[in-house]
Amino acid sequence: QKAKTLRAHQQKTKTLRVHQQKAKTLRVHQQKPKTQRVRQQKAKTQRVQQQKANTLRVQQQTAKTLRVHQEKAKNLRVQHKTAKTLRVQQQKAQTLRVQQQTAKTLRVQQQKAQTLRVQQQ
Repeated sequence: QKAKTLRAHQQKTKTLRVHQQKAKTLRVHQQKPKTQRVRQQKAKTQRVQQQKANTLRVQQQTAKTLRVHQEKAKNLRVQHKTAKTLRVQQQKAQTLRVQQQTAKTLRVQQQKAQTLRVQQQ
């Protein structure tokens, strides 16, 4: 009876060790996918961060391009305004020359008329 009890106890102990070994093996197998999931999650996080950095670079480049275009447009407006101002000044100068020429012509005509009147007297 004692021997039978001892064998039963040993069998229980062996069964317990087998169960513990199976549990350990199961934990290791479960741990591997967890590690893989962690690696995949890290890779995904890195891809997302890379995408965000790329998006940010594109946005910054777009903003820079927009600023350059705005600056060029501003310069063009200034050039147009300057050209218009120059045309107006040239027109005024031309008008002034015409007025001066007209006044000179008028003085010459008046002088001739005066001379003619003197001669006729």
